[in-house]
This record gives sequence, C-alpha cells and structure tokens, in this order.
Amino acid sequence: MNTRTLSRLSLILIAWCLGSALSAAAQSDATLGATGELYRVRTGTYRDLFPGQKPPGGVDPTSAALALDIERSGVAVQRLLVPGTAGSDVELLPSLLFEDAANTVYLLWERRVNNIHPVLMLTGFSNGSFSTPIELISDSFSDKTHPQIALSRDHYQAQDASGAAAQHTRNVLHILWAQDDSTAVDTFYSPVIFEDGAYIGWNPVYRLNDLDTSSPASPGYPVSPRLLHSPTLEAGQDGRTVTLGFVSPATQNVLTIELDTLPAALSQIADKARAQIIETGRNKTAPLSLQTFADQARSAVVAQGAASFRADVLQAVADALWTKVMNGASLSLAQLADSARQQVITTGAEFAGRGLRSFGDNAAAQIAEVNLDEDNGGGAGTQPSQLLQLRLTSSRPAPNVGGGSGETRLFVSETGERVIASWFDSASNQVFYRVSDNGTWNDPLAIKLSTTLTLANAYSILDQRARSH
Repeated sequence: MNTRTLSRLSLILIAWCLGSALSAAAQSDATLGATGELYRVRTGTYRDLFPGQKPPGGVDPTSAALALDIERSGVAVQRLLVPGTAGSDVELLPSLLFEDAANTVYLLWERRVNNIHPVLMLTGFSNGSFSTPIELISDSFSDKTHPQIALSRDHYQAQDASGAAAQHTRNVLHILWAQDDSTAVDTFYSPVIFEDGAYIGWNPVYRLNDLDTSSPASPGYPVSPRLLHSPTLEAGQDGRTVTLGFVSPATQNVLTIELDTLPAALSQIADKARAQIIETGRNKTAPLSLQTFADQARSAVVAQGAASFRADVLQAVADALWTKVMNGASLSLAQLADSARQQVITTGAEFAGRGLRSFGDNAAAQIAEVNLDEDNGGGAGTQPSQLLQLRLTSSRPAPNVGGGSGETRLFVSETGERVIASWFDSASNQVFYRVSDNGTWNDPLAIKLSTTLTLANAYSILDQRARSH
C-alpha cells in the first residue's frame, strides 16, 4: 500500500462543477438494500455467532469472527460468515454502506492482527457472495478511530476494442479516519475506486494535516485529545461533494475541507488535448504554426466532450485551451501538450458550484491526480485518471469542550461554514455543544437526555442543526 502526502502528487489550483451523484453515511452497522432487506453486521466469537455449527477447518470456535445478517420480511434471518474473519485476528468497528447501482453492500472493518496491530479491511457482498477482502491500510502500528465512509458515482463513455462507445461506471468509497502516530494524531483520507465494479488495485492515502497552512491558534486552554480523535465526514452541499472536518494538532485549529472526485470525462478531454498536440507535432511535414496546434486541439476537445458536457461549458473549456496554446511559443512540444492538458482541467474546474461563488472561494483548491497504473510503474493508464479536489474551506480555533469520559463529536455543514462540537456528560445525562458560524464559539448549550430522547436522537438533532445553516 502506498501512503503519499499531497505534496508528492500533481497539485493544481482549481475547483470543479460537473461532479457525480454522491451519498454519505456516518459509520453504521446496519443498512437497507434496494428491495427493503436489512443488512446488519455482527461481531463475536464463531461459536456465539454460529451456535451448533462446525467451524471451517482449522478455526477455533472461540476465535473472533464477523458475520453479515440479511433480514427479509417473513423469512428467517440469513447469517453469513465474512471471508477471512474466523481466524486468530480480532475484528472491530464494522461499518456498512449499500450502493444501489451495483446492488452491493460494502463492509469496512478493523482487523487486529495478533490482537495488537490494526489494519483496515473492505469487502463487498453482491449476488449472494462476498468479494475477496481488500487490505486498505497496512500501517499496522498505529491505533485508528472508527472509519467513516461515503460513496460517489460517476458514468462515462470510452471506446471498446471495436471502436464503439461503451458505458462505464466508476464508484468511489471515501474513507476518513484518525490515528495515533509517534508524535501526534493525524487525520487520513483514502479514495477506494471501483471501475465497473472492479477494484483498481490500489488506493492512495492522504495525510490531511498537510493541508493545514493556517496560523497556529492560541486558545488559552488545552485542546481535548478526544477532539483530535473525532474527524467527521458529511455529504456536501449539492450531492456531488463531501465535507471533512477535523482538528489539526499542529495549529490547534478545526479545519473543514471540501472533497470532490472529479468526473472521468474531465480527464478524458484533458488527455485528448494533450494527445492531439503530440500527434500533430509528430506528423508534421513542414513547420506548423501555433494556430494549427490550437485549432486541432480545440476541435479534438469539442468532439471528445460532446457526449458528456453541456455545449456552453465545453466551448468555454475549448476556447481557453486555444488561447493557452497560442501563448506557448517558448514551449517544447511536450511542454505545450502538458500545458494544454492542465489548462483544460483548470478551466473546467472554474465551474465549481455551477460557476457561482460560495463560502471558502478564497481558499486554494488542490487537485491530486491518481494515475490508475501509477502503482505499477507510473505509466499512462488505460482508464481515465482520477482527479481529486481537496479544498480547505475554513479554519478556526478548536473549542474548549468539557471533561469526563463521554464521547466527543464534530458536526459540519455542507459548506464547512458552520461547525458544532459536542460532548456527552454521563454524570448529568446531557449532551453539551458549542456552535461556530464565524470562527468564534458560543457558550455551551445542553440537550437533556431522557427515556424519550436518546443519545442517538441528540446526535441526529445536532447533525440537522449543523446542516440547516
């Protein structure tokens, strides 16, 4: 597994509009399927999960295991052993997420190797069987928080072997967690990408602390360690993005980041612009003018993107490309091609939020480009590269939260403009919380729990309060 900081990837200062459908979910051990079936994940010993059943060969019935329950109306519950979880390792912190297009339940969990080293694992259940479990995070020497997951989907066209247009689907599982490293608590993000239902084979890991360029806060009180272990992942403002919230230990600020997996169609037209310039230059029989390069590159982009982009958006991208090439007199052929490709991405990205300005526009966005073949030698991939936008949308001093052993949580609005920090005080049976809209925090408020207002109800109320901004 490759763990790469953002500085090691191609970073472009841009933003984007043409995103894909997205659904987000906090960690949950239950989810509904397409036909109303309820999926629930269970942890326990094999003997307790499957009483009276003989375990697989070599499996100790007292060892920990993970099971998936499928509940349908009027039918007995079906319980299935998750592959690879009935050995000597311990399975913890499972989360489920159902994806409609692929009719797949994704199961994410932590595996404790030798009861000590935590590793994040992922599998999918579809058409009555599990996929081969994937080891997402192999850093097994750092304790990790309960991972949170969200899902985005993208459709694009590409030519098949016969030259005909073929439809493809790209699903991306967004995974967020915090972990204790040798000197601090770090927050990490990883996109797990599936092309037509098949895992691409590797998932980069980004240390989000690297995005923190804000000035250190001086809150005048110690920042709660529980806040450092409480990153949050929420659906974005338009269904195409997710918003991440976490506390940076270096500056003691609460940061919010908007993340967008940019459409594959953007990579396609950018790659087409670059390829057209190289092809034009290589096939020249006489010196060519910049206008020849510019005209052919613009025509290629318009033809390539006609099926995916609105005509006005595509024309704006193509015109900016033409201007960029016309100003490239001092560049070599390779430099001109690379510059054209970046310009296509940059211009398309300016349509973020349908071209409207929004909260956080002054923050530079960073685009990390993930080449699908990068982990196998760095060559050009046969599928569109993945362009991931990470935009730091706000930074504010971490709040002062109460003591005690109760859970601490962050809630963020779709834009990242509002942040709520809560902490549960078991002694008074109350959830306290602070709200920040403009960088400052209000005085603590409280939600009193009762037999009719549970802790889960309180968290739902706070989530709604954050997202109503």
